[in-house]
Amino acid sequence: MRKPYHYVESGLDNVYLYNVNIISDIKGEQTISIPRINELHDVIASALLNKRGELTGKEVRFLRIHALFSQVELAQLIGKDGQTVGRWERGECPIDKSMDMLLRIAVAQKLGFSADITVFSQTVSLEPNNDNIKIDGANNQYSLIAA
Repeated sequence: MRKPYHYVESGLDNVYLYNVNIISDIKGEQTISIPRINELHDVIASALLNKRGELTGKEVRFLRIHALFSQVELAQLIGKDGQTVGRWERGECPIDKSMDMLLRIAVAQKLGFSADITVFSQTVSLEPNNDNIKIDGANNQYSLIAA
């Protein structure tokens, strides 16, 4: 397995891509080509939706943007105001467990993922797991690497 690429372009601090093509330009600077980026972001979203413990602000923002919600749209959907979603995303206040679960369900449904309230309620209640998200990008097929 090649050296991982720290995928900070996702807006998250803990996403690493393995087996992706890293190329050097004529000046020797490394760059990465990510084909089928929406599929990659689906894999990241799935990892976040199923992570243990509450979502961080950056994770809320990633999920909201990937699901194509504005702050106001997401807030209205879960019974909050847009400023509350903004505060969660900026880390000014934590998201409580019930809103975390409702947000996960809203995003999962919008993305066409399974949205089982029982699974999400158990996931949110578990001890936090802030492990890195490791994704194998071999052959431009994205899949989570088990921890």
